[in-house]
Amino acid sequence: SNIYKDIENLNQKIKSNPTDINLLNDRANLFLKINDYENALNDIEQGLSINSQGDKLYYSQTIIFMKRKKYDSALESATEAIRISGTEKNYFLRSNVFYAQGDVREAILDLNQILKINPMADYAYLQKAFWCNDINMFYEEIKNYLYYIKISTDKINVAQVKKRLKIIRKADRYYACLLYTSPSPRDRTRSRMPSSA
Repeated sequence: SNIYKDIENLNQKIKSNPTDINLLNDRANLFLKINDYENALNDIEQGLSINSQGDKLYYSQTIIFMKRKKYDSALESATEAIRISGTEKNYFLRSNVFYAQGDVREAILDLNQILKINPMADYAYLQKAFWCNDINMFYEEIKNYLYYIKISTDKINVAQVKKRLKIIRKADRYYACLLYTSPSPRDRTRSRMPSSA
């Protein structure tokens, strides 16, 4: 009921300020919460007709298309958001679109872009580890777990990753040797940020 009240409040504000793209984007996101995709898209399209350079609008549009499993359209919107503003948030969203399409390598490349922007983005290392495991890139999986452990302040996730690494150490001697040597994330990103995973 609160969402419907919020929508009604925004309706009044938009009547007074019909060209405010932030209000339209906010209402679109409320429509999204109640799975009213048609009205959500209408608000986004109205906003883009006012300002075609609003990366937040493309971000919201991407999420709407993702919810509707229209991944090609989602990819176009996410790419447009990045063209306007190459932020961590926009790259992370597009990486998830690639992953939803089954294109794990492209998803990882977007995570690499995030790490170029912010070498201390611990969530990107953790996500890379998961996705590297999906495509059997175990060497890269372990390296990214190690980078994550070194910089993350999330004690719960770090503990889970350490458990995972203990399992790996027991399972494979070759990969176990990686657990003893690893450059710091800062050194890694300064000198040799990988172009792939």
